Amino acid sequence: MLLTGFTVTATSPPAHAADVPCQLYAAAPNRLADLAVRAACAEIAAGTMYTWDGGHGALPGKTYGYYDGTDEASRHDDTVLGFDCSGYVRYVWSQAVGYDILGKGATGNEVQVLTAPAARNTVIYGPGGLQPGDIVFFGDKHWYGNSIEHVALSLGGDKIAEAAQSGTPLHAKVLNAEKFVMAIRINPDTVGQPNPGPDPGASGVVHSTWGTWIRLAEQPVHGSRVVAVLPGPTQAKVNCQRRGDSITAEGITNDWWSYLPEYRGWITNIYLQGPAVLPDVPECGTGRDLSGLSGTPGGGRFSTWGSDVHVRSSASTSADIVSTIAAPGAVRITCQAHGGLVQAEGYVNDVWSYLPDYQGWVSNIYVQGPAVLPVPECASGSSVPTPASTCTDDTEPTGSDARTPAGRSVELQGRLIELRYSDSTQCGWGRISRGGAGDHIWVDRSSDGGAHWEPQLGHTTITDGQDVHTAQWRDAGVVMRACGSVAGRPDVVCTSWF
Repeated sequence: MLLTGFTVTATSPPAHAADVPCQLYAAAPNRLADLAVRAACAEIAAGTMYTWDGGHGALPGKTYGYYDGTDEASRHDDTVLGFDCSGYVRYVWSQAVGYDILGKGATGNEVQVLTAPAARNTVIYGPGGLQPGDIVFFGDKHWYGNSIEHVALSLGGDKIAEAAQSGTPLHAKVLNAEKFVMAIRINPDTVGQPNPGPDPGASGVVHSTWGTWIRLAEQPVHGSRVVAVLPGPTQAKVNCQRRGDSITAEGITNDWWSYLPEYRGWITNIYLQGPAVLPDVPECGTGRDLSGLSGTPGGGRFSTWGSDVHVRSSASTSADIVSTIAAPGAVRITCQAHGGLVQAEGYVNDVWSYLPDYQGWVSNIYVQGPAVLPVPECASGSSVPTPASTCTDDTEPTGSDARTPAGRSVELQGRLIELRYSDSTQCGWGRISRGGAGDHIWVDRSSDGGAHWEPQLGHTTITDGQDVHTAQWRDAGVVMRACGSVAGRPDVVCTSWF
C-alpha cells in the first residue's frame, strides 16, 4: 500500500534512473520514525551531495569530506559539503529525537551502538517487513562476519533513502536484497520518552502553541533530550520563562524558552503565540516581571496575530486580496511604508508591511510589535518594493552600524566565526578571527526559512594574518548564517541564522 502523507522530490542535481520518490511506503510505526524519514527526504529535496566522511563532525550535520585514497570520484570531496552513508543516518535520527544517538563513528561503530543491550532495539535479519525509520545495513555476505559496507534508512517496504557514493546526490531507491545483512529498529522508549500526558495539577498561565510535531526539551538547550512532542496546536500552561540557547525556526530567531509544567519540558518561545517574551509569565528562578521586555523578534522576521488576515496587492484596504493568512504564524517582512488608514481590533494605523512570501501587503495592526516595526522603509507603497537603502551582493562590506547580532557567533578550535550585519543596509557578511593561514569563511543564504540554502557565498580563506571577512550579501527578506572551517580539517561550524 502506498501512503501519500508526503512526497519530496529533488529539483537538482539530476536523479538516477532507478530513483524513486522519497516518501513513506508504509505507515510509520511511531512519531520518531516519521520524523527521521521526513528529515531524510528534506535532504534529498535540498540536493545534498555524498562526500566521503561527511557528517562525522563533533555534532550531527553536513561537513566537508576528503579523498579516500582510492576512488577518483572522491578526489575533490574536500570541496563538497554533505554526508556519507553513516553520517546521513546519524543526522536524520538526531533530527528525529533532538540529540545525537549514534555518535560520530563510522558504520561499524553504529552497529555496536545500536545493538548494545541498553539500547533495547530490535534486530531484523531479513529484508521483508521493513518499517519506515529502520536502519538498514548492507555488505558482502560471503566475507567473514558478514562485513558491513553500507547503511541506509528504510522508507518502508523495499525502499530506502541513502547516501551512496562520491559525485552523486542523496536519493531514494529500491534496496538491494542480495546485499542485505540486517536492519535495526530503534526503540522509541529508549531514545525519546513518550508523551507523559498533561499533569492536571500543574499551575501556570495558559498559552497556545502553534505548529506541528513540536518537541519539548529537558533543558532550554539546543540538542537537549526530547521529553514530549506536541502533535499540533495545544493549550498549555506556562509557569516561567528564561533565556537559553538561541533558536532559529520558521524564519524567527529567539533565545527565550518557556517551561510547560504539565509536560515537564521546555519549549522555545517561537512556538508560543505572542511576542518574543511573554508579558504575563515571570522569569524562572527570580520571579522577575518581564512585561517590559515583551517585543518582536529582530532581524525583519515577525509573527502575525488574528485569523483570516488579508494580504493585499498594495498598501490599501481597497486593493485586491492576493492571499489570506488563516491563523497566527511567522512571516518575513522586507520593508514597510505608509498607506491607507486602517481601523481594526481597536487600533488605528496607516503603516503597512510587505510580505515577500505572499507577494503582498498587510496592515501593521496584524503584525505583533509596535505600530512602526524595526525594519527599513520601502522605496514605494505599491507593486513589489525594495528597502529604501540596501547593498549590492558580492561587494566590500558597508554600513557604519555593523554589528554581530546576539547568538550569531561560534568558536571552532580557538577561531571566532561571526555573522556581521548592518541594520542600515540590511546586508550581512562572515568574519573569522584568531585564525591561521588556510582557514575558511563564507556565508549561506536561504529564502525559504532554511529548507534550501544558497551555499558558500563569498567563500574566502586567510592568506596572511589571523582574520579575514567575506564580501557582503543582501539579507533583506531572507535568513543568513556564517560558516567556517580550520585549514586541513573536515569539520564545519555555522552560526545561528539571522
